[in-house]
Amino acid sequence: MINADTRDRHSEGKPEQQRFRLAPAQVEMVVRLSLEGIRAENVLDVGVGTGVFATAFTECSLSVTGVDPDPDVLKAVRQNLRKIVLVNASPEQLPFEPASFDLVFLGLFLYKEKDPAKVLSEARRIARRRVVVLDWPYRADTIGPSIEKRLRPAQIRDIAGYSAYQSTERIELEHLDLYLLSI
Repeated sequence: MINADTRDRHSEGKPEQQRFRLAPAQVEMVVRLSLEGIRAENVLDVGVGTGVFATAFTECSLSVTGVDPDPDVLKAVRQNLRKIVLVNASPEQLPFEPASFDLVFLGLFLYKEKDPAKVLSEARRIARRRVVVLDWPYRADTIGPSIEKRLRPAQIRDIAGYSAYQSTERIELEHLDLYLLSI
């Protein structure tokens, strides 16, 4: 069973924002939508965190590499992610050759970055087919970060345009937004 518990990484310490879990069906839907319409053999999960999405991608028989800037996060998840290559690196300077991955996935990560444009440009550099951003919708909610920390859909579209993506598709999920950025 796959559960994404974002309590530690995405709450702000408020009791009503303490716990958010993605149900296994939601994780599987995000992975399915991320892969829909492309042929993929390998995936880079930027901001791998607990590894819930990296694990789900491996269950699709894909080679998965997870990147996180926090070595403590990688140390904590290394035991559970034996099939996944884990790399400690900044999302603004990824240590991979251009077009190294069919899919680059940024799950609940971009809103925390100081320079999301640089992160999306770097993701574009190493992606061969698609970049996917899973983010919190721009609305006040009892789960996830405060609205001040969330990115507006127009911001993500504008950044994608500046970063030379061909198109941006936003899919509204129950508690999250999924952006498919075409190369």
